[in-house]
Amino acid sequence: FAVDNVNGQQQINFQAPWEAAGSENASLQVVNDGVAGPVLQVPVVAAQPGIFAYAQGGLTFGAILHANYQLANTANPAAAGETVLIFATGLGATGAHPPTGSAATSAASTMSAPVVKIGGATAKVSYSGLAPFFVGLYQVNAVVPSGLGSGNQPVVLTLGSASNSVLLPVK
Repeated sequence: FAVDNVNGQQQINFQAPWEAAGSENASLQVVNDGVAGPVLQVPVVAAQPGIFAYAQGGLTFGAILHANYQLANTANPAAAGETVLIFATGLGATGAHPPTGSAATSAASTMSAPVVKIGGATAKVSYSGLAPFFVGLYQVNAVVPSGLGSGNQPVVLTLGSASNSVLLPVK
């Protein structure tokens, strides 16, 4: 979906084919201007969650939106009891999914929901699945637990293994 230079490193963003599920390994090869690189064997796992993030002021915040699709940030923090939308990758199989490389046209729930921790407290998950109108993008809707202090709270998704930790500003 994208080839770019990120911080001096070439980066290729692609969707692993749905058909690779259940395999132990998959073959990966990059072809650039007709020149094929080596074939690499990469492991295939059921899930490897990762929360999309952005850096600001030396901190790493999550790609987390309010239910009205506004970014939850220090100027617009989330509140206890509010449902936030966490955008991630690697949440594994869904009950139904579009063809590889195609955008989801409707909600497609994951076979297993991740455990969401915000500020160390378990958040109630109301949806975990593909984000409609995007390719290979997962959305997890979770309720911000009560009793958290105000400020930047760590957010982690766990589904077999833990995701990266990102921050969510909470008021």
